[in-house]
Amino acid sequence: MKPFGSEADWEDLALEDLGDLGWEPKAGKDIAPGSGERVSWDSLVIPHRLQDALLRLNPEVPKHYLDQAMAEILAIRSGDALTENHRMHGILVGGYSGLSYVDDEGVQRSPTVHVISANPDRNDWLAANQVRLVDRDHDRRFDVVLYCNGLPVGIIEVKKGGAHHADVSAAHAQLETYVHEFPAEFRFALLTIATDGVISAYGTPFTPLNHFAPWNVDDDGRPVEPGERQPDGSTPTSLSLLLYGVCNVERFLQLQRHFTAFHVYKDNGTLTKRIAKPHQYF
Repeated sequence: MKPFGSEADWEDLALEDLGDLGWEPKAGKDIAPGSGERVSWDSLVIPHRLQDALLRLNPEVPKHYLDQAMAEILAIRSGDALTENHRMHGILVGGYSGLSYVDDEGVQRSPTVHVISANPDRNDWLAANQVRLVDRDHDRRFDVVLYCNGLPVGIIEVKKGGAHHADVSAAHAQLETYVHEFPAEFRFALLTIATDGVISAYGTPFTPLNHFAPWNVDDDGRPVEPGERQPDGSTPTSLSLLLYGVCNVERFLQLQRHFTAFHVYKDNGTLTKRIAKPHQYF
């Protein structure tokens, strides 16, 4: 890959790496409404994949009750993206506890409905590029959307390196615009990635640019520079280093479950979300 490839080149590279990491790569048109995947242009969610996951992870709960739980999980309670993200984080990590029913033997059941398994092999992983999202006021294409069990858990924004006004800061600004325009679509997102191929950084959907971070270490926590030759002879880009760092499906779940924190400041009640940087993870 030449240093300053097109945005499409970097998207293709991202999908290739994500495929190697266990995410099923697809084109956005192949999950568009009418494809059997997404059902509406104004939602990124893929309902049948979520339904399949709920059935797989909660075999003891009758399907019609899981359908009820699914409707409640997908219901939007707040117009504030961070508030919704905080609420959904609890459900994705700890399960949904709002279901109660009487079983066929007359016993009251209040199960915890699991949405994502801590075992990566029990989840459905998908990565799609050029995913179109439309409401009455906005028509956008997200460069890459990461899905776990049909839920959009990550967004990657790519800008062409070396282009005028196109760099990581521009990619981050674009992500901020998306959060403002489509706040509900970020309620499931663990992280976002901003890249121009040459420089890549990650944070939460609500992390200021100055707190976005590269993943500049190998799997043992040893510092690595982009382009530095590795023992296997490869010379990874900053984007590949980052994807292999945070999108390894096992580590992605670890980051979600053990290395993400929400905090409310006592003086003004402001809610914040933080995700560990590489040195904090290791």
